[in-house]
Amino acid sequence: MKKIAVIILALFCVISIAAPLSASRQPAAAKNTCATMKTPAKTISLESQEIIKINQDITVAEWDSVKKVVAIGGSVTVNGRVEEEVIAIGGSIKVNAGAEIGTDAVAIGGLVTKLGDAKISGDIIEIGNPLGGNAFQAFSKHTAVIMSLFMLVSALATLVLLVVIAALFPAQIEKMLAFIDRGLLQSLGWGLLAGLLIVPIILMFVISLIGIPLIPLFLLVLAAAYIMGLAATAAFLGRRILHSLRVKTAALPWEILAGGLVLILIGWVPWVGWLVKLLLVLCGCGAVVATRFGAR
Repeated sequence: MKKIAVIILALFCVISIAAPLSASRQPAAAKNTCATMKTPAKTISLESQEIIKINQDITVAEWDSVKKVVAIGGSVTVNGRVEEEVIAIGGSIKVNAGAEIGTDAVAIGGLVTKLGDAKISGDIIEIGNPLGGNAFQAFSKHTAVIMSLFMLVSALATLVLLVVIAALFPAQIEKMLAFIDRGLLQSLGWGLLAGLLIVPIILMFVISLIGIPLIPLFLLVLAAAYIMGLAATAAFLGRRILHSLRVKTAALPWEILAGGLVLILIGWVPWVGWLVKLLLVLCGCGAVVATRFGAR
């Protein structure tokens, strides 16, 4: 097949080169006659190919012949010939009159529609979508709402966790809070130092081989340090805010709740919010390291 394609391509090149030369020797009347006899050319695919697209619709033209078609998050319209299967995940499949699918037509979250003398040699498989229509498109339409709900739930879960930490470890948080009060930059320095040492310590565990089993324990300690540091930072911010509002007798959980809410709002600020929040949390983590989780 490839040899035939090469021969046809070579003949086409020869004809395209020779045509201007022969046309230049013909009279103008002959040129006009030839122009009126031209017919539109049809593009026919000479080589089979696989078409795979994500979040886009696929259309196989009437004169095209492809090997396989897969659409993820889109629909497929077949006007020509597909040698093997057609799969649409989160979309539908439409096979128009005169079109052909060599094996199966599978629509997950959509329908398979067959018109006229269209031919599907294999099975027709339809798996319904409980949301109706295109699942990917339905999700994309409501992405902003879904992300907003996710952020809101995450924020509420974080606040609940901080309040629980305040209730379980009030003495330790007070010691870390006192360290932050003595020097904010000093706490930030400890936090930056601890952050820079994380990767070297993990690499040391990996290289030593014996320390590999200790990596999960080390990661658990890091998670605990982050949570305690977050609680210390929230307590620091909450106490400062409540004192500025002349509320000086608030309990520690209320201080952490107020500070945690401020931290969350800071993190939602575009562009720079994440950086400010990171620096503040590093201050709390530095206090965790310097006081050994509030033990001294």
